[in-house]
Formats: sequence, C-alpha cells, structure tokens
Amino acid sequence: MNFLGNLNKTTLSNLLLTLFILAYVNYAKAQDFGKNKDNLFFAEIGGSYAIPQALFASVDKNIVSSGYATEGFSINAFYGFHSRINLGFKIGASISFFGFDKSIDTISDDLNIPSNYKDEVKYKPWWFTNFFIGPTYQIKFNNISFDFSLITGISFSRRPMIEHKIVEPGNEDFNPKYYRYMPGEGTSFIIRPEFAIYFDISEKHKLKAFSSYQYTNPMISYQVISGNSYHNHTVKNHSLRMEIRWVEIGIAILFLK
Repeated sequence: MNFLGNLNKTTLSNLLLTLFILAYVNYAKAQDFGKNKDNLFFAEIGGSYAIPQALFASVDKNIVSSGYATEGFSINAFYGFHSRINLGFKIGASISFFGFDKSIDTISDDLNIPSNYKDEVKYKPWWFTNFFIGPTYQIKFNNISFDFSLITGISFSRRPMIEHKIVEPGNEDFNPKYYRYMPGEGTSFIIRPEFAIYFDISEKHKLKAFSSYQYTNPMISYQVISGNSYHNHTVKNHSLRMEIRWVEIGIAILFLK
C-alpha cells in the first residue's frame, strides 16, 4: 500500500526534522522540570465514539466528495508530560473506523440486474491510521484538571471497498460477474483540537473524559473494476480530493510516572 504517495520527499523531510526538534525540546524541558513533584509523565490509552461530520457524512449522490460514512469508533494511545507551568506535550497514535451507508448503493439498479439473479454484496469500513504530536495546556484544581491540546500529524486514509458478485441462478460456481470499488488510499496532514477533564482516581491513575475534532484532506486514489472472475474485466482509475471531519467523545485511563 502506497500510503505516502501524496507526500513529496521535501515535505516528509521537513516534517521529520520538525518532529525531531520538538521531541528534543520536550526532552530538555522535562529534564529541567524533573525535580519538581508536579511534573508528571503519563501514558494514556482510551476509546471513543466517532461521529462523521459535513461531507464525510453526506449521502448526497450529486456531490462527488460525499463520504457516506456512518458512526464508528476510535482507539487512542499517547505518551507525554505535564509540567509545573501548566504546559505539556504529547505524542501518540489513533486508529479510527467508520461504517458505510449501504442505503445509497444502487449499483444493482444501475446495472439492470435481472430480478432472479443473486447479488452478493460485501462492504468494508472507512479506516484511518493517525499519528500525532503537539502541545497541551492544563489547569489544575485539587482532584480535577482541565486540559486543552492542539496536536497535528499525518493521517493515512483507506476508503471502503464495495463488491457486487452477480450470480446467475443454477451457475453459482461458474464465471460470476462482479463490480468492485477497490479500497482507496490517501495521505494528508491531520489536525486535532481536544478538550478534556481529568479526575484523580489514585496516586498513579487518572480518568479522562474528552471530546475532540479531527480534520484531514487527503487525495484518495482508487479503482473501479468490472467483468468476471477470470477474464474480460475493465479497470478505471479515479482520484478524489475529500474533506474528512469527525468528532470523538470518549474516555481514557492515564498511568502516571
């Protein structure tokens, strides 16, 4: 899979250099704050309910960039620190999945498939793998803390595959016809502002409730293949710029060091 196809070498080099500098600055500051008991390193893992927004959730077939996405979920993991001056830093990753609205799939009607033919349909989900880095700001009140972060990074997008297998009655195992939207792939920067509330549950653990907003804008390349399982198939290449937005509402556990 060529996830990095949409990022040129200069962009990647600049990004990696920036990440290295930020990581080094983060480490240096951590050493300065290391003697202060309020300086807390943490590891975080959590999950969230993910809600597609705007064009990503659109089911308007007249809009080429409609995403037809339905609700999904995300798994998040981060590592970072909160310093004695309320500033912090974290780096991490997330995986997000979204369903596909099957009600808009009219391929069977468009192909004029005879009513007595069997149409076997397979759908795959939207899938995003995201890597983040960025600053946080935290305000503490006894056993509760409020946190705002603005992190950015790279998102690898995977468009769903849709496959129609069209079978003639009595010839289920002989040369079925098919129509496939192959999985599409794209790479883009992603931005994620997040607001969170932390609750102390022990000296080494906190419960986090959060809401975040994700935006990425990949160019997704995919193929449409039609024909039969063995020969005489047609391949059409497509590229589509998409604005993908979603909101997450979730919880996480922080392990303090």
